[in-house]
Amino acid sequence: MENKRNAYEIIGTNRDYIIRIQGEANKDKFILEKKNDTIRRVKNEYNLLTEQLNQTKDEKTKLDLQKRRTKLKDKVIPLIERAYLEICDQESRQVYDDQLNLTIRIEGTKARVNRKITENAYEILGMSKTTCDDKSSNSRTIDGNLFRMKNALIKQSEDEIRELQEELDSLEDKNDPESYRRKSGIDGDIASLEKEIERVENAYNKVATREARKAYDLELNQIEEQANERIRQSDLRKKYSIAKYYNSNSIQQVGYKSLEITEKERIKQEKEKKRNLSVVLVREDGTEVTVERIGMLGYKTSDIGTGMLDAYRITRTVDGEKKWDVRYTNLNMIDLSRNPKTGELQDKDYYDFVANVFLSEDSIEGTGYNAGYLGQALKDKDGNYFHDLRDIDELSAVMKFDELKKEKEKKAKESKEGEEHEQ
Repeated sequence: MENKRNAYEIIGTNRDYIIRIQGEANKDKFILEKKNDTIRRVKNEYNLLTEQLNQTKDEKTKLDLQKRRTKLKDKVIPLIERAYLEICDQESRQVYDDQLNLTIRIEGTKARVNRKITENAYEILGMSKTTCDDKSSNSRTIDGNLFRMKNALIKQSEDEIRELQEELDSLEDKNDPESYRRKSGIDGDIASLEKEIERVENAYNKVATREARKAYDLELNQIEEQANERIRQSDLRKKYSIAKYYNSNSIQQVGYKSLEITEKERIKQEKEKKRNLSVVLVREDGTEVTVERIGMLGYKTSDIGTGMLDAYRITRTVDGEKKWDVRYTNLNMIDLSRNPKTGELQDKDYYDFVANVFLSEDSIEGTGYNAGYLGQALKDKDGNYFHDLRDIDELSAVMKFDELKKEKEKKAKESKEGEEHEQ
């Protein structure tokens, strides 16, 4: 089972069949049922091995049975559960299918099977974008290869349809239940093959000529970029998002105080209070990151505990575009600054961690799934900094504040629209 190609097969089905199921909820239900059925079969096999183990006296046979039982329990069942989580709902399937499509190759038997599930026009025809590159190959040769592959694939499906039709004709005079079930199965198989012929024709039309390939390659690049971005966002969500732990009831009260001031006033306050409200960090790749303390978020928990988080505007330039995000945490701005007399960093280890890990692009993007809660930069027992995202009260305070802010904005918008309507 470990050698199965993908998660669909591991749980006992295939993606072609899932695609044909109407409605995402029905797909979810079917996948869950297949997973449970597969695990049930494995457990039955496990129980059978247990019975055999209890009955045998041969030590060598016992050892073999024990190994097979252990493999079922410790490897096969967990593998099925992991595969199920990869495709259990629409969002998971979309990310997994993107990964599956991106790993498809044109060589060998695996490619001939995978061409049935890919949506890449080249791969549907058993080819690849690389082998059909007009810049490195003769365009007429490529046209001819694609044309021949299209005809061969259509002929293969037509031959199968013909064989199925012959079998169907032989069953026409039989009215027994088994023949009826087989007729229904043949009708479904013929319909699938007819769709496959249409699929091949459509794929061929997208890449039949050099001009068509040029346009399709642009489309394909966009699709692959979007797929990669969805995978990247999924990875960020898995690594940084803790939004599922949000507990609105744990926060009794939340309030925010803005510290937004003019540049002149900021410099004056930093000078008078000797506290940095803004600092510029430089990442290892040379990216400058401006961190401005712009507010304070205070909260009271349901057990009368209190807490405070600072709000920071984080500004930087990414791929030539200036970006800024607001994140909630508590930074030691003095330790992130330089000694005014020596010019040396106050705390180099802390500075490096915050600049390159805590405020990395991945961290800033990923914690966007927490309504901006960034967590804390803490030290472990060995004195090493780490990114901590375990404080659920802090998370809940930020997310509750975000909800209240959105509700306020919505009411203000509705009120404005109402006034405009009356006018």
